Amino acid sequence: MSPRADRTPDAAEVVLSAERLSVGVERVPAGRVRISKRIVEELRTVQVPLRREELVITQEPLASDGPLTAGRPAQDLVLVLREEVPVVSVTTQAYERVVVSVETVHTEETLRTELRTEHASVTVTEHAEATEALHRS
Repeated sequence: MSPRADRTPDAAEVVLSAERLSVGVERVPAGRVRISKRIVEELRTVQVPLRREELVITQEPLASDGPLTAGRPAQDLVLVLREEVPVVSVTTQAYERVVVSVETVHTEETLRTELRTEHASVTVTEHAEATEALHRS
């Protein structure tokens, strides 16, 4: 026999509900990181020692008893003087490696929430007319 079989036709029922807590996690963007490089210029001053050749003329008196070479045609004498000049060259070479990585950090968070549950209560109120009808019979 089902539990509803012995109910009277004017019986009423109420369905009670209770809130249940369901907790999970969702991955959402927390921030954005942009990695960029920039060039910083730095002025350097360097002393460079340089050398150059200079013409030195030394005159000496001739000895009166030495033979002179006369009759030779005059020739121009050409000397090449040299000097050092600074030469600058710039090269680029790697000096450091920067590694950026993402690391997962585990934490816990305590959540508090209030759950509601319905409870049924029955209040019987006697009406004056219903009471009189019961007493008359």
